[in-house]
Amino acid sequence: MADGGFTFVSWVRRGLATALSATEGDSPGPATVAQVTVGFNADADLAPAQLELIGPGDIVGLDSSVVVRTWPKPEDLDAEFVSYPLIEFDQADLPWRYSPAKNSGDPNVKDDHLRPWFTLVVLASDEGSITPPTPEQKLPRLNVGNVNDLPTEANLWAWAHTQFEGQEITAPTTSSSLTRRSRVRRDSRWRACCHRDCSCRTRNTSPASFPPSNEAA
Repeated sequence: MADGGFTFVSWVRRGLATALSATEGDSPGPATVAQVTVGFNADADLAPAQLELIGPGDIVGLDSSVVVRTWPKPEDLDAEFVSYPLIEFDQADLPWRYSPAKNSGDPNVKDDHLRPWFTLVVLASDEGSITPPTPEQKLPRLNVGNVNDLPTEANLWAWAHTQFEGQEITAPTTSSSLTRRSRVRRDSRWRACCHRDCSCRTRNTSPASFPPSNEAA
C-alpha cells in the first residue's frame, strides 16, 4: 500500500495480553490468566508464574476522553437509517485489551478471530431500556426484551477493527472502532451503547453495560 493509504486489521494485542493461556472460543474461567516465565542467573534458573490480569468483569467505566468520534452524532435529527453506526477510539488495542483469551486461528492464513471485550449495541428506543447504576450494580444495565436484537456471540469479532495510516501500526494516526449494522427505521428514535461482553466475564459476573450515549432520532 502506498504512503497515505490506510491499513485495517481485525484485532491488536499488546503487553501481557499477548501471553494469555486461554484461546478464543474456550469456556470462560473465573479470571484472566497470563502465563509468564522469569529468568534468573542468565536464564540458568527459570520460574514459571501465572498472573491474573484485569478482565471485562473488572471494568466499571470508560473514560470519555478515549472516544474521538461517534457516528451519527447524539441528537442527530437527520441521520442515515441504512448504514453503520460507529464509535472510534484513540487507542489501537482498546477493544481487545481486556479480552480474556488469545486469538484463534492463524493470522498468516487469515482465519484468526478475537472477540472484543465490549461491543456496540444499536436498538430502536422501544426495543430496550436502561436501568441506572446502583451502589451494588456499578454500571447501568441494558434490558432487552428479545435477545435476537443483540449481536450474536459467534460474529462479535467481525464488528471491531483497528486502522492506521500506511503499513506500520506504530504510526501516530492509529485508531480502533466498533461498528454495528443499523436496523432502525426512518423517522424513529434509537439508542446506542457500548455493552460489555458477558460471555467473557471474569470476577464480576453480572451483565452490565457502559453508560449509554444520548439517544438520537
